[in-house]
Amino acid sequence: MHNFIITADGGSLGNGTKDSIGYGSFIVERVNPKTKSKQFRHTFGEDITNSEAEYMIVIEALKLIQSVLEASGYRAVDNSILIRSDSALVIGQCSNNWKVKSVRIMPLFTILKDLMSEFGDVEFEKLSGDKMKSILGH
Repeated sequence: MHNFIITADGGSLGNGTKDSIGYGSFIVERVNPKTKSKQFRHTFGEDITNSEAEYMIVIEALKLIQSVLEASGYRAVDNSILIRSDSALVIGQCSNNWKVKSVRIMPLFTILKDLMSEFGDVEFEKLSGDKMKSILGH
């Protein structure tokens, strides 16, 4: 059983062009029926690809959980996370040992893997784009 479930999706209007805008949103759910979830949205700026935004939004979600746990006196390592995403790239690279070939993705991959190592168990679940749209609206 997971302590937290993250549902995250990133994207890019213009997908990496000079005028593109990276964005993303996520919901963090505590596995507790009394806890309400809230959707968080972020804009990452120009020249961001879809793949970069996918990484960046998962990183933001893990950082939020980590800071809330620390502020409450809990250790991240005592908590397990399920990350739900429609990004085959993020899931494949972070859980299935796919190679990271992009020099733009490598620093994000390293940050995400380092954050994941702070928690107990981190698993991924692949959602369809349609399911993601019904949950997060994009």
